[in-house]
Amino acid sequence: MSKCKECGGKNVDTEQLERYDADNELKEMGVVLVDAVERHKCPDCKATWVNIPDLPGLLAAVAVYRVMAPLKLSGHEIKFLRKVMEISAKEFAALLEVSQETVSRWENDKAPMGPANEKLLRLTTVFRLKDSAPGVPCPPEYISKMKISPLRNINAVHKMTLYYMQALLAADREPEGVWREQKRVANG
Repeated sequence: MSKCKECGGKNVDTEQLERYDADNELKEMGVVLVDAVERHKCPDCKATWVNIPDLPGLLAAVAVYRVMAPLKLSGHEIKFLRKVMEISAKEFAALLEVSQETVSRWENDKAPMGPANEKLLRLTTVFRLKDSAPGVPCPPEYISKMKISPLRNINAVHKMTLYYMQALLAADREPEGVWREQKRVANG
């Protein structure tokens, strides 16, 4: 049973949400969470909040899933990847051997990131985040052979529907959760 974050009340109502359209940076990344989020409501003070399990793991999974999709990265996606990897703009510029101004132009969609830098960013993301996103298949050789397709519209978003799966491990270990992408089923 949850305690209220506002008043400390102990009779908090909890509801499992079938679908949760993520907000903030995750919304910009086109993330929808399925059967993974709980909404809590305190009947005493009327406070409401949501609980997303393993938020750092979710951010890592979103980043790795995105770099595995062969669509050109937009500016906000480049910035999202940099932030999830916890790299400053200065460190990011040094990593890719470009100026901070170039990074700013990429992140603000003022200039496109070249294919070599984009592949390096994708590989760096996989190597830095793969352990934080164990449910995401991310073979680096796939990226090295990837043909990146341009987005038709710079404001287009790569949609991701993710669910949280509890992995049952050996009896002496706690269950671990992993984020997985819900595969789309073609009509027909």
